Amino acid sequence: MRINLLPAIVLAGPPHSGKSVFGYLLANQLKELGIQSYLLRAVPDGEGNWFLEGDRQLVLPLRMKHKTGYSRNFVEHMHGVIANRPLPLIVDIGGLPNHQQIQMLQACTHSILLYREIQELLDWRIRLEGVGLLPLAELQSNQAGEDGIIEHSPILRGFISGLERDPALRTIGPAFLALLDRVCGIFAYDPQQLEDIHLQGAPFPVMTESELAQRLGLPGGSGMWWEPVSLQKLDRIDVNPNGCAFYGRGPVWLTAAMAARWFPYPFAVFDLRYGWVPIASIPVNKRNDQIEYELITKAGVTWVEARLPNSFIDIHEFYLPPPTGGGGLVLSGKLPKWAFTRLVLHYLPDCSWIGVLDAARSRVIVVFSQAGLHFPGDVLLMNDDELI
Repeated sequence: MRINLLPAIVLAGPPHSGKSVFGYLLANQLKELGIQSYLLRAVPDGEGNWFLEGDRQLVLPLRMKHKTGYSRNFVEHMHGVIANRPLPLIVDIGGLPNHQQIQMLQACTHSILLYREIQELLDWRIRLEGVGLLPLAELQSNQAGEDGIIEHSPILRGFISGLERDPALRTIGPAFLALLDRVCGIFAYDPQQLEDIHLQGAPFPVMTESELAQRLGLPGGSGMWWEPVSLQKLDRIDVNPNGCAFYGRGPVWLTAAMAARWFPYPFAVFDLRYGWVPIASIPVNKRNDQIEYELITKAGVTWVEARLPNSFIDIHEFYLPPPTGGGGLVLSGKLPKWAFTRLVLHYLPDCSWIGVLDAARSRVIVVFSQAGLHFPGDVLLMNDDELI
């Protein structure tokens, strides 16, 4: 049995204790510091970075559309993702895990416990007993109250505040910074070494996001943020007919645009769960209960929204929606990169242009065009679900 030596820190605690916001802030700070990690939301509540970054009135209805309940398949899937992690993980398992969900904890290595009331602290200590995790911190979350450290060793104990969903109200205080320093020490792996390990199994010539940024004359580095205007320069990139294995943590619309740029030559993406995924090799099955599509045509544009009833999709259970008959196309849904990329390549031959919905900012980013109406990198704004 292979033992995974990479750390996996679970965020434990009751509902509404600030775990989702804390995980989001922690993952972003690690990224800014150039530390390789991944925030895994092992809870089917429909949340993601887009939910915490966007206008609440816009993203809350979208989140509720994708919120589902736990299932045995979901728990087993997430347990496998944690056990086979290729990066240090921050794991959010939700606030009310049942006995079945506790097995996800057994694949982790450390814990951070946030609580509001003392009884919640005592209850969660019981939940964590016997799992074998190394506790890093027990912090009382009081959003607008006290923030500070009472005890540094062996477990960080104290109060943490500022874990607000509203970005304007969020603050980072001494407790967060002390815990960030501790996590940095645990996650202190050489980023280049981790990347080299991931790239070893690439099926085609590799193109990393940092290399792409350099070729496009953009500021690179692990903390770079992509903007849609970058796609306007993709035609400067020479396409290698031997294929492209695209590696990085950028937005899905960047990967979709790169796949369209490389079409019809082979293209692969790196996925946390499956490693390298050659897009053309994804099996296409008949309709099943793993994924649902809704196709709506508005003002000559077809909208294809994907929904995952089980909050995740197995790559072996993927299927494609029917053709649209051409014209413009917008893709949306909470899907992994490999699924979005497969959808783009599925529709690309017949569509005049393809865009990807950026729900957090209420906009559509064009990733492919062959008719001259729109071009890669164009940003189409929305109002009441209509393009303007």
